[in-house]
Amino acid sequence: MRLIDWLKRPPAKYLCLSILPLAVLLYLPASRSIILAFGEPVLLEARPVDPRDWLRGDFVVLGYEIAARAAAAIPSAWDVDGDRFRDEVYVTLEKDGDGIGAVKEVSRSRPAAGLYLAGTLDGRWAVDIDFGIGAYYVQEGTGGELEDAVRRGRVLVDVRVLRGRGVINALKVLPVRDDGEAAGAR
Repeated sequence: MRLIDWLKRPPAKYLCLSILPLAVLLYLPASRSIILAFGEPVLLEARPVDPRDWLRGDFVVLGYEIAARAAAAIPSAWDVDGDRFRDEVYVTLEKDGDGIGAVKEVSRSRPAAGLYLAGTLDGRWAVDIDFGIGAYYVQEGTGGELEDAVRRGRVLVDVRVLRGRGVINALKVLPVRDDGEAAGAR
C-alpha cells in the first residue's frame, strides 16, 4: 500500500490531524531541551539592565558584556542607522581558560563552524545586539538578590549554544573578595 493511499483512509486522516497540534505544542520545549542537552557550554559575563517588568513574575533581566563589545566591534563600513535595525548578525566567540566567552568576530553571514551566537542588531537609538537570552526566570523572592549581584558584577551566565541559538542553563553568582571585587571576575 502506498503512503498516499494510506493517507486517504479516514482513520489515517484523523491520526494526522490529531498529531499535528501536538507536534506544534511540543516544538518549543523540545527545541530548547535539545540545545541544553547537546549545545556547547559557554559562560557569559552579565551586566545590569533596567527596567524590570513586574507583570511576568519573578525574573532577572540580563545584559551581556559580549553584546556591548560586539556592538563596538561592528565594522565601520556597516550601515547601522535607524533603518537597518533588526538585521541578523553573528558573533563568533572564543573561550578563555575559565570558559568565559569573548568576542572574536562580528559578521552578517553565518559562520561555517565554531562557537557563535546569532543576534538581532538594533540601531534605532544606540547600536545594540539582542541574543534572545535576556530574561531568566527564578524562584519567587530571589530575583532582587540576583539583580543586586548582577549590578555588582558578580554573575556569570551558563549558556548552552547550538548552531547560534543560546539557552540559559544557570546563573553562577561569584563570591565577593575582601577588596569588594568578585572572585574570578576580570
